[in-house]
Amino acid sequence: MYLITYVDRVNIATAASEIRRDLGLSNTRLGLALSAFGYPYLLFQIFGGWIGDRVGPRRTLFLCGVIWAAALDVTDPEPLPASDPLLTLENCLVVPHIASASGATRGKMAEMAAANLLAGVRGERLPTPINPEVYESPAETR
Repeated sequence: MYLITYVDRVNIATAASEIRRDLGLSNTRLGLALSAFGYPYLLFQIFGGWIGDRVGPRRTLFLCGVIWAAALDVTDPEPLPASDPLLTLENCLVVPHIASASGATRGKMAEMAAANLLAGVRGERLPTPINPEVYESPAETR
């Protein structure tokens, strides 16, 4: 769990400037978003060993996972309706989730991945590429 939270923290910090620019965030709002990772991580570091000594490592890691999940995904329903009062708060930043929690979405993602894989193996154009601009560039530059 500590490794996962560390990797998340490092990745989000590395991408922070791109996230800020893409979403049009001020430094303050970006800081609020990054704190969703930082505060739970801080709690894990300070209290993790102490709690682990008392209740055991498995229960401690489970508790850390619950805290981490609550800090990162706290809206229901998702996405929030445009009229939700949470979206009007000055001290709250709500960003979209990957929206893959439903069985239907996961099934569609699996179908798309399989179709891309099969097309790639056959040497064909991928039906849903992440970077379609590669098909627009001259063959010599690939």
